[in-house]
Amino acid sequence: MAATTTVGYGSAEPKGPYGGRCSVDPPDIEELLRLNPRPLANCQWTTTVANDAGTAAGGKGVGLMAAAGSGLARARAIVKPSAATVMDRHHYKRNSSYSEDTAGVVDGCASGLWNKWWTDIKPSTLRGGEKAAVREARRCLKCAHAPCQLSCPTSIDVKSFITSIANQNYYGAAKTILSDNPVGLSCGMVCPTSELCAGSCNLAGSDGGPINIGGLQQFCLEVFMDMAVPPSAVSSDTDGDDDEELEDGPLKARGQSRLAPIAVVGAGPAGLTCATYLNRLGYRRVTVYESGAYAGGLSASEIPEYRLPWRAVRWEIEQMVEHGRGGVRLEYGRRLFSSSAEDSKPGDITLKDILDGPDGAQAVFVAVGLPEPQLPADLFHDVDVSSMTATTQHLGVYTSKWLLRQASGYSKRLPDNRGGCGGGGCGGSTGDGGCGSKPATAPLPPDFRGKTVLVLGAGDTAMDCATVALRCGARRVRVVFRRGTPDVRAVPEELEAAMRERCELVPHSQPVRFLFRKVPGGGADRIRAVQFRRTDVDDLEPLQGSTDDEDHSADDLFVLRADCVVSAFGSRLPQEVAAALAPYARVDGRTGRVCVDAQTGRCEWWTDDSDKVANEKQEQRAPPPVWCGGDASCATGSAADPSQTTVESANDGKTAAYHIHQYLQELYGYRNQNHQPSVSRPMLPGFRTAIDDVDLSVRMCGLRFMNPFGLASAPPTTSAAMIRRAFQAGWAFAVTKTFGLDKDLVTNVSPRIIGLGGHGVGVGSAASGLGPGTLGAGDSDVARNAFLNIELISEKTAAYWLRSIRELKRDFPQHILIASIMCAYIESDWTLLAGLACDAGADALELNLSCPHGMGESGMGLACGQDPVLVENISRWVKRVAVRPASDGGTPTAVPVFVKITPNVTDVVAVARAAVRLGGADGVTAVNTVSALGPLDVTGNGGRPWPGVGRTTAETPRTTYGGMSGTAVRPMGLRAVSALSRALGPDATAGGDGGPPVQIMATGGVDSAAATLQYLYCGAKVVQVCSAVQNQDFTIVQDYITGLKALLYMTGRGSEEQQVEQRRPTAALVKDSIDLSDDYDIVSTTAAVADKSGGKLMFGPYLKNRRCEQASGAAADMVDTIKGNKSNGVDRKPEKTAPAPKVTNDGLVPGSVSTPVELVVGRALKAVGAYKSLDRRAQVVALVNEDSCINCGKCYMACNDSGYQAIKMDPKSHAVQVQPDSCTGCTLCLTVCPIPGCISMVEKTVPHVVNRGLGLRQLVSTYACPNDGEYIGQQCCSEEQNDLGSPAVATQ
Repeated sequence: MAATTTVGYGSAEPKGPYGGRCSVDPPDIEELLRLNPRPLANCQWTTTVANDAGTAAGGKGVGLMAAAGSGLARARAIVKPSAATVMDRHHYKRNSSYSEDTAGVVDGCASGLWNKWWTDIKPSTLRGGEKAAVREARRCLKCAHAPCQLSCPTSIDVKSFITSIANQNYYGAAKTILSDNPVGLSCGMVCPTSELCAGSCNLAGSDGGPINIGGLQQFCLEVFMDMAVPPSAVSSDTDGDDDEELEDGPLKARGQSRLAPIAVVGAGPAGLTCATYLNRLGYRRVTVYESGAYAGGLSASEIPEYRLPWRAVRWEIEQMVEHGRGGVRLEYGRRLFSSSAEDSKPGDITLKDILDGPDGAQAVFVAVGLPEPQLPADLFHDVDVSSMTATTQHLGVYTSKWLLRQASGYSKRLPDNRGGCGGGGCGGSTGDGGCGSKPATAPLPPDFRGKTVLVLGAGDTAMDCATVALRCGARRVRVVFRRGTPDVRAVPEELEAAMRERCELVPHSQPVRFLFRKVPGGGADRIRAVQFRRTDVDDLEPLQGSTDDEDHSADDLFVLRADCVVSAFGSRLPQEVAAALAPYARVDGRTGRVCVDAQTGRCEWWTDDSDKVANEKQEQRAPPPVWCGGDASCATGSAADPSQTTVESANDGKTAAYHIHQYLQELYGYRNQNHQPSVSRPMLPGFRTAIDDVDLSVRMCGLRFMNPFGLASAPPTTSAAMIRRAFQAGWAFAVTKTFGLDKDLVTNVSPRIIGLGGHGVGVGSAASGLGPGTLGAGDSDVARNAFLNIELISEKTAAYWLRSIRELKRDFPQHILIASIMCAYIESDWTLLAGLACDAGADALELNLSCPHGMGESGMGLACGQDPVLVENISRWVKRVAVRPASDGGTPTAVPVFVKITPNVTDVVAVARAAVRLGGADGVTAVNTVSALGPLDVTGNGGRPWPGVGRTTAETPRTTYGGMSGTAVRPMGLRAVSALSRALGPDATAGGDGGPPVQIMATGGVDSAAATLQYLYCGAKVVQVCSAVQNQDFTIVQDYITGLKALLYMTGRGSEEQQVEQRRPTAALVKDSIDLSDDYDIVSTTAAVADKSGGKLMFGPYLKNRRCEQASGAAADMVDTIKGNKSNGVDRKPEKTAPAPKVTNDGLVPGSVSTPVELVVGRALKAVGAYKSLDRRAQVVALVNEDSCINCGKCYMACNDSGYQAIKMDPKSHAVQVQPDSCTGCTLCLTVCPIPGCISMVEKTVPHVVNRGLGLRQLVSTYACPNDGEYIGQQCCSEEQNDLGSPAVATQ
């Protein structure tokens, strides 16, 4: 029931309870606004502003409001004591280090790092979540000959996957990466990108620096991991044996070769990659032998959790094993070890056992790594640390292998090889999540509390040991090495991480001997110091009175005290492993690595220098069927260094898989011995899932489009050769550049295509070729959003286009080619040109009645398209003659006609109705560019326009109104398409005319698969693209295809419970690099945030207190673990990735009527309607996640000066709080918030009150608080009515 009240219209100020003025904020609002920026706040002065005549304005002092408006708001300086500034700086400091804030929290430790920071993230990780990833990806130039891809060891198409991330197509990005690197997630986290892809980035010399390629790679693969889409087999066991291989196409195993037994020794990155590719090739008997209790190699056992989480490694193993369709089998506890060695164990194997045993392997890939530490004999001659027993550990001398394995085992909860695989370490499929053996106990890292640790070495391993030592409680960590600081072998990322954690570097120091102290009572000795020799002796000053001939060796020695020493001098291949390789692989005596061919990775026969006869026989034999890769391999005859990184090891496995496949196919006779494979482009099967099987074909007007993506009539279709390249790139259709009769030929002006967005302030000039406002126009983000052009139709003749149409249709019969034509309002011209295009073989015609510039002055384009009568007549003329001649005695075929309509009209529906319903056109293209004006230079060039046409020496260049395109016009395009679909359709309840649904080709701001799906939801069936191609090239269609397939798959994936969102729940902002899993709730729901009491402010004293609490808690947990009060076993189940939902074909498998694309056409139309159809009871309110808020106050300022004064801000903590009673749910705060996920809109649970003004407030009924719309304080209103005169009636 409507609530009615009367209020007065009087002009007098009220004298009742609402006694304030309407233009002044009441006291309660003033309290909210006290921190809002305002001119001359709290100034205790007034000024007198002179008028033009030099006299005072009215002879009175002008107050603050007048001063602000007169330009004096910035005319005063603020006085503030430095002491006050220092206090404020410390209070709001955000960049304090973790070590600084937690110093002294844990007794004896340099900081609170003891047992803390195990789950930290790599510095390159994008801490801003999805928003940061998309922003970083859009910085990429997508260079033509991308040096980043050329520098990637696994040849990942870097610019392609970055393009996909920029378009939020995370499946497409993951598919690109995993096709070339199955362990791409691990590589994205630990790759030294500054030395590889990012080091070659063309943006390295720019202000923004190189693209964070590693962070982007990690982000998109983590998103795909959360999607839980299992890979599908590339090759089928039912494939025919006589299939021909394409020269550049993917390979596959044939016939009986699929059952060839293949062995992979070692389940590290190289072994996993090789086994994955062999599985993709179709081999079904691949056995991976692993010496430990879990797979992953160094990625699992020696790279700590804070650099490479176990979840990422386990997921990569599962991709190979659990989803390998039974083609790959893992065997644990199978060590490559000489059977004659003293410490051999049951389960040990040799290469001879694998090849010559029963059912022996026909090809072997060895990827055992370097499992033992390299120990200098002169330093360790009296110290035995090979076994690392309890007695050895008491010495205080450790190897990097032992320390990193203990740290990784503890942080990842891995078993310590004393039995069992733990809770899923193997990635097996047994009921307990592992390989089924008895659970083991995870190791504990050493207790370094209060100790000084020396790390000997300067490589990546040494830096890992240094940071691990800090997490083990060390008071001081020194990294000591022989060379100078510029010659440190560690990659920049590792070195920066160690320096950030306050590790000390001691260069030019070579260890000479360990110094031990005797322990009273006859106990074992304990390290007390290390003696070093300076290696920079040339820099030492000679002693006084000495000559150059004197021996200064004693003066070069010095001692560093140490409680613990970690040796990080590298690794080596044990002699027992080398003996197990004989005679099928030779180990180089100098490097201690397996000798392999530089191109294929194939091993050489073992040779004995003392037996020359045997050596000659071995050299005459074909190489053994053994390949080797990873750390253990060393190419012969090549200047390349051995593989030293995860990504290089992965590439060794990839290369070996290709050549193993070539070898087996020749062995089984499926390749001609004289056939030389293409060495320029050797190919392997890529990554596939069920997403790639989604059908994107769509039918419209009797035409079948392979996918809904085509090129618009625009610069990308300037020539037939460009259209040919577009078809080869994957575009399903193209619309030719608009052409006319020869009497209407045009000549374009220059310049004519620009990017919009500049403020008209810049350093550009016409003489330099730069237009005004180049600061904005040159911004890639601006150009991405909008272009403006004054280009006319094609300059080529009709004869050229008619011949081109014939050639393209002959060579690409499955592609759709649409001829775009334009004439003046002359029937004979339209019928002649349309008939010629149909005779040439065009699949459809597009009538350009919408070009907004130039052509209208000749009576064409917009001059015809804005009048429905002209549109109707032209459509009728063309449709009458749009017939393709009969071929081979058949019947003539009608050619579909589409009218390209303009958005520069009041009612697009009227124009479309005239074309389709009255003129008989088959469909429309909506919409063409929007009429607009380019920027004007305001820096002293008299408002020179851009683009400006004319000589700079003459009068000011002139311009004209052009057509704006790009994502800026997409909202107009969506509006037009949805309006046409609703008005020209069978649904009368939605405003339709009852006729058949209008067929629409959409265009306008299509720059991603998501934008395409929006147009499909609004009623279009295919889309045309232009500006996105201008921003990149034709290859973007592949990103659109994979992106649309992923969206259709994820939206049609069965029940609601099975659907997994493609976008990753992202952190609003990771404001510190400390312990992401604890400090930042990246998947916290709004309800969880609402239940929390108090925020987590991340600056100054708030941050320090929070860190100290966490450090104390972590220390207490470690003490309990050491004392045995807390279990550290691995019997618990480690986190499992989301189970793969049961794949259904709901809406995905084409039925007899509709394809998946056709099923989603018009899906959103029911959600679009009149304003009065919207539900006013569904009120929402803003909710701020205090954990994510960075306290910038953007929401506070926007709400107070552009909204409803519903947010207050604490002056000390800067914490913001929404007032639910005042919040109207306008979402302005969410829009301006720079942190995604920080503000969310939730259902309003308090009464919704509408402020009607003059103190009158009305309750509005909501679902949570139903009411009858009563007014609050109606008596007050009636009292005011008596004072204010004539009544008025306000009705809800």
